Amino acid sequence: ARIFKWVVGRPVLWPPWPLAAAVNLTACPLFANPFETAQFAPNRGGILPPILHCTPLHGAAISCIIKFVCTIVLTIKRGFQMLSKYLSVFFISMVPIIELRGAIPVGVGLGLPLWQVYIIAIIGNMIPVPFIFFFARKVLEWGADKPVIGKFFTFCLEKGHKGGEKLKAKAGRGLPWALLLFVGIPLPGTGAWTGTLAASILDMKFKDVLIACMGGVLLAGIIMGLASAGLLGALSGLFAAG
Repeated sequence: ARIFKWVVGRPVLWPPWPLAAAVNLTACPLFANPFETAQFAPNRGGILPPILHCTPLHGAAISCIIKFVCTIVLTIKRGFQMLSKYLSVFFISMVPIIELRGAIPVGVGLGLPLWQVYIIAIIGNMIPVPFIFFFARKVLEWGADKPVIGKFFTFCLEKGHKGGEKLKAKAGRGLPWALLLFVGIPLPGTGAWTGTLAASILDMKFKDVLIACMGGVLLAGIIMGLASAGLLGALSGLFAAG
């Protein structure tokens, strides 16, 4: 609004075409009061003559408008760059083994706010849980006897069975709490993917699995967030001292 107020009423020489298209909008009857435009347009023979009879803009005004457009373009470009960073965190948190424990350090390293990275990584890590619980076991059992993928699928099933039996033997009745700690402590071989698969093999209730995995993911996010913040702070201090 300030730009167009500044542009109003600037007397200039008529520029050559196509700069003649850059006109003072407030001086053009096409953009004036709609009742005045309706009276003006028939006398001018339609829409095009009123545009061609408008007062052209000053060179400085044209430059100001160009800068304004460039600012909008740069803002949109930066928005897409930020969106790509958030999407990177989101999709990395969905990858098996890596999950949230890898997505949070990546997001912090990209310069995103820690609390935003934490929320996005939790959402991305929890989305696969229902699909793993209801479908992963069936898919692994289906592909266990296939020629190419059979060995890998059999290995995954055996690992899930062994992990589930160990978890059940140690936990007893506190199986949901054991699953929460299994998912929440970021160690190799743990996480929401492995924990949900083991819970599916043990025929746990989906409600208990969902609550335990949610608590574990929240705990893992806090641990990785503190670790990422401390690591980056230590590295920045080291480089500052050097």
